[in-house]
Amino acid sequence: MSVVTDLIEARDLVRRGWTQHQLHKYPRLGYDSYCMIGAMVEVTGADKYDAYYTRRSSRLFDAKGAVEAVLPHSGGGIASYNDYPLRTKNEVLAVFDRAIAEARAVQTRRWQSQFTPQIVT
Repeated sequence: MSVVTDLIEARDLVRRGWTQHQLHKYPRLGYDSYCMIGAMVEVTGADKYDAYYTRRSSRLFDAKGAVEAVLPHSGGGIASYNDYPLRTKNEVLAVFDRAIAEARAVQTRRWQSQFTPQIVT
């Protein structure tokens, strides 16, 4: 799976159900709810402890890096952004949209660089 695919799937989980102050919330009825990090943990198959403590999951590390790169600078990371009391689900989805767009651009640049002639001097 690519970072783009992981981000799209994580965004879809958050779109169906978003929560704050916990990775994953199990409802009695309906969809589960995820915070930004919880959704990325879910789609990458990482262990929930990887979310904060280790780099064991490179897919999770890459997805989090893509989101962190586009976060508005508010003095905190992904969890602080997600859990801000006045944060809305639409703002969270917009961050995923920016991360997806940037990850696609990076993929395109990498793909194009494979076919760019190298000039040797």
